[in-house]
Amino acid sequence: MKKILLTLLLLALYGIAPAQQVNNQPGLLKYNIIGTIEGKNSGKIYLDRFDIETFHNTRDSSEIINGKFTFKGSIDEPTNVVISDGDIKSRENPNLISFYVDGGDVFVSLKWGDFKNGKIAGSVANEQFKAYQDKVDTFYKQMVALRDMKAGEEEIKKVSEELRKYNCNYIRQNPDSFVSAFALYSMMSDMETDSLDYYYNLLGQNAKNGKTAKLILKDLNSKKGVMPGNLAPDFTTVDINGNKLSLSDFKGKYVILDFWASWCVPCRQSNPHLRELYSKYHDKGLEILCVSDDDSHPDKWRSAVAKDSIQLFHHVLRGLKVSKNMEFDKSNDLDEKYAIHYIPTKYLIDREGRIVGKFDTEQLTAKLKEIFGY
Repeated sequence: MKKILLTLLLLALYGIAPAQQVNNQPGLLKYNIIGTIEGKNSGKIYLDRFDIETFHNTRDSSEIINGKFTFKGSIDEPTNVVISDGDIKSRENPNLISFYVDGGDVFVSLKWGDFKNGKIAGSVANEQFKAYQDKVDTFYKQMVALRDMKAGEEEIKKVSEELRKYNCNYIRQNPDSFVSAFALYSMMSDMETDSLDYYYNLLGQNAKNGKTAKLILKDLNSKKGVMPGNLAPDFTTVDINGNKLSLSDFKGKYVILDFWASWCVPCRQSNPHLRELYSKYHDKGLEILCVSDDDSHPDKWRSAVAKDSIQLFHHVLRGLKVSKNMEFDKSNDLDEKYAIHYIPTKYLIDREGRIVGKFDTEQLTAKLKEIFGY
């Protein structure tokens, strides 16, 4: 099950259009959004900018006067913004539109109740991204249609592979474009470390200077850090009983490090098998440490642990903090340390604290049989 965060991708774009600097500070771009709304003569409208690097959301508001509004501000690189009636949590909100600003004047024409069909002019970054996204959407529509027709997984995989090839070719042909960084970011959760490393290094330096590429590099370094044979990244946190717990406490034991969540059906389905493995090998030196993606719902986490009868395992939360404004503090996020994009994900760590590998349930069973001899 792929984990989805309610974030807006903010990407860098270089070498496309001249932009004004603010107060002679290099790198700061001044934008001026000039908008009209059909069907709404007064009230307020909102603009949100979510920084994917710092996880900080900036919200501006503007009065609608006679169906017109304006927003002015500055950014450190071309940026994705959202204009809405204030509700940015629901993707189904009809009064929400997302686009890119890259400095200078941007003209926005909207109809109340139908923002998605609004018109954006003046942003070269937005035009580049839209051209790319329109092409990518054709692949997604094909996959949705195949699923609706109950086509086999092989047919859907073929379309998915065509999308991957399109993204890879786009990166090769447009190494300096912010869209290339976006394309790579969209694929990185499914890429092996060597492949991600290869395509990251195809990006031009301008693209690498952008925030999205910096996140790709961070994930790439995390993936490199948890390759088999490496020491597992240590951490110290508090367990489900309020006691201090460090991964290094388990040196001398084999450890299954299980990333899961109470809401993840495949995760819960694997718990009976984990109980079997624990019962079989615990006396031989096996421990199970579960890292739950339930920071926002600790009661559901505790309930799932009890319901699945896995109290004998060690349990901690991943360490992601989310504010009421959907801002993220990932400074103590164990998912970041272990490059977790999907759950369930299970690592096996040896007695010396080194990573044996990342395994699914069947592979884990076979590996433990090999290690313990039965």
